[in-house]
Amino acid sequence: MKPKDLYEDPVFCPAPWNNLYIHPDGNILTCSVGKVTLGNLNDSNIEDFVEDNEILKDLQQTMIDGLRHRNCKNCYSLEDTGVYYSLRKHYKSTITNFNNLEQYDRATGNLDITSLDIRYDNTCQNACVYCGPEYSNRWEKELGVTIKKPTNTQNTKQYILDNLKNLKEIYFAGGEPLINKDFVVIMQELYRVNPNCKVRINSNIKNIDTPAYEISKNFINLRYTISAESINEQYEYIRYPQTWSNFQKNIKRLINEVPSYNFNMTLNVLNVYSLFDCIDYLRSIGTHDNSFIITHAHEPIWCDICNLSDEIIQEFIEKCTHYMQNTDPRYSLYSALGGCIEYVKQPFIKDINSTINNLEQLDIRRNLNSRKTFPYIYK
Repeated sequence: MKPKDLYEDPVFCPAPWNNLYIHPDGNILTCSVGKVTLGNLNDSNIEDFVEDNEILKDLQQTMIDGLRHRNCKNCYSLEDTGVYYSLRKHYKSTITNFNNLEQYDRATGNLDITSLDIRYDNTCQNACVYCGPEYSNRWEKELGVTIKKPTNTQNTKQYILDNLKNLKEIYFAGGEPLINKDFVVIMQELYRVNPNCKVRINSNIKNIDTPAYEISKNFINLRYTISAESINEQYEYIRYPQTWSNFQKNIKRLINEVPSYNFNMTLNVLNVYSLFDCIDYLRSIGTHDNSFIITHAHEPIWCDICNLSDEIIQEFIEKCTHYMQNTDPRYSLYSALGGCIEYVKQPFIKDINSTINNLEQLDIRRNLNSRKTFPYIYK
């Protein structure tokens, strides 16, 4: 297939041939939004899942046949709502190996790794409302649960170190990557063997006085994806226990120290109004309208914005429309807001009582007051 045809193909994604995603619970997938697990590191070493894998082979063959595989439902569904950005589209433009297009015509069940998405540790200082214990050990402690994690992390780290030289891109998330000691070692080796690799780091930026942050600034192809979608006390409730003043201090420093950044804003039941306040704030400190990505919190379902009344949803649509009228259509903020409108128009069974019950439980555990912070939910 010609490069242009491959890029424009409506189902193709290079991830089943070139990307390896490691989840904090040890699951191996093609990407962070994939629906099909290739294996788990609690059962075997990583090498056993990336060669002659029958699940991977089926996924590859489905794409070769021009069909949608259930593994890729999230990206296809997002694109169907008109959202320009999806992980599939990102990978097509970033990690496709155009020097070896023949590989995409064969279903071998093998990974020729040009990209890594590493999240095998859930250590995090925050317990964000729509997150959970699998991505945050602070959530683990709060709920008194233990997430089963792989014990052979040394083998996994060595495999990563052995595969850094040919990477086009590496993505660090977690957990919180800026406090992960393994990521320091990996970035040091990556800079030695592959300094031009694209490095993407997803961070809450609660603490940027860390070795990982300092080492990351060595890479010329560095991009930070920063998590934020609200301001003031609503930010502090959503991203508990991080403070808004802490975020303000660190974001102003970061945008002056790193070559590229964007914002991953999660639309949810708690920021139907303050999402726009956050956009205004980030614009005010000089961030570009091409720096915004808006995803949708559809899990846990009580966090979904669609639980709100039809009247509030209509207000939200009108606000999105107003902002779109004052945004250049060429930039990601425009398409992100358009995607929000399409999302809230989808059929949904509302259950605001479940939202309220979960917020009340959070209030008790964290000594917070959601009624005061989000009064519109209780009307």
